[in-house]
Amino acid sequence: MSEKNHESYWSRTASRTESRPYSGDSKCDVAIVGGGLTGVTTALLLARRGVNGVLLEANTLGSGTSGYTTAKITLQHGLKYSNLLDSAGLENTLAYVKACTLGLELTESLSREIAPDCGFERVSSHVYTRDPSRLQRFDDEAAALEKLHVPYRFSDSCGLPFPVARDMAIDDQAQFHPLRYLNALADSIPSDRFPIYERSRVIEVTPGSPCILRTERGTLRAKTVVLATNYPLIDMPGLYFVRLHREQSYLMSVPAGDYELDGMYISDEEPPHSARMYHDPEGDRLILGGFGHRSGRGGDTATRYDDIYRWLRLAFHDVTAEPDASWMAQDAMPADHVPCIGPMSEETPHIYVATGYAKWGMTTSAAAALLISSMITGERHPILEARALYRPSRFTPGASAREVVVQGAHVTGSFAEGVLTGTTQKPEDVAPGEGAVLRSDGELMAVSRSPSGTLSICGAHCTHMKCPVAWNPSERTWDCPCHGSRFEPDGTVKEGPAVRPLPGFDEAGEH
Repeated sequence: MSEKNHESYWSRTASRTESRPYSGDSKCDVAIVGGGLTGVTTALLLARRGVNGVLLEANTLGSGTSGYTTAKITLQHGLKYSNLLDSAGLENTLAYVKACTLGLELTESLSREIAPDCGFERVSSHVYTRDPSRLQRFDDEAAALEKLHVPYRFSDSCGLPFPVARDMAIDDQAQFHPLRYLNALADSIPSDRFPIYERSRVIEVTPGSPCILRTERGTLRAKTVVLATNYPLIDMPGLYFVRLHREQSYLMSVPAGDYELDGMYISDEEPPHSARMYHDPEGDRLILGGFGHRSGRGGDTATRYDDIYRWLRLAFHDVTAEPDASWMAQDAMPADHVPCIGPMSEETPHIYVATGYAKWGMTTSAAAALLISSMITGERHPILEARALYRPSRFTPGASAREVVVQGAHVTGSFAEGVLTGTTQKPEDVAPGEGAVLRSDGELMAVSRSPSGTLSICGAHCTHMKCPVAWNPSERTWDCPCHGSRFEPDGTVKEGPAVRPLPGFDEAGEH
């Protein structure tokens, strides 16, 4: 395939006036770090309840996972509930279902009220397989849904243009345009009560009374802090560096012409395949995705887009147009498969965290905003029934222990592998559009060359926890395989948890 523009379809088709960066020294009641759907929705709910605050976004609103998603709003998170019942119990699993339902309902309500052009529509959600050996998994999930009183439909056919062995559908779920929705919410937040600042990366949070947040241009003092940054920029005391890992997925939009796909689909297979429609007056789009991997472990990531394109041509014969956008998403995956939402720890009760959405952030972000805003204001709300389940300081040995060990081993292995890697080739040997980790006098250098020939040389250790980074050829970024920090070729932070750039090297290989 020809080279893609890796701006998402959502980003290309939504716009708003960017807010100015934060500077100075001020104070507020609540500081929200992160301008995705969680942060913006929380700010709106708090502002409506009379709370004064500030929202700080490192880049621009929606520039993270919220703007690089499939944008499915559903309580059907793959075949989740059979395992969740076993690990969390009936009461907690019922609370999970309720939280997702409340999140969906809030999104619909705000869409109707504030964002009528975001394309919100109720559709059925589907999980399918083409592999008959996986049918028992569907039977187990059906038994779980019956215990949870969640209606579902079984079929050996569905709206996809190819045969399946089993399809499980849950009706009355939803899809939308996430950035048209997010932008409308942001524009409705009163700037005198809850101003938004973009390009205002928080580089340090000091707990206390008040908490102190430092950005690159100023200081903010807040009674309460909400970390809504996909992956928290504070690891302790939550031990997130062993409780979370990051995964990257790939998506593509294609002008659909007269083709129509009824519902939203994801496969129960490895790697998962995802499909949905977006209906737009300027032309409908088929959104395809999946083909994910651990961050920093994708190898030649350009082949992931080739895989989606191959699936498009093999399976969707009635769609003849060429893709008009392709993009990558990155998600935080929790060890026990349950998001962490609420006070970070008993020692830091005024610092809230929302993370670990496991690729289902459209529903969970709204649930998180409801939960955190209710906890901050003390308002009684049904979402509080999920408080214990989502508690960030929890530890569930049966569900977490193995995954925590695996993540710890992965971090250790990535560090050791990185220390031993690095070629002895020279920076001038790196071709345009490519990057490589090179070794010079025992030091690792992250060397890349732009398509136009500009050479960039940085230190090759992530500034979060010093894991060696890896070159992502399709996105032209340096990605950390340990916790998913991402850096531009010149070392600038693109995505946390790292908050500081890669250190510089000169062409002689010296710091």
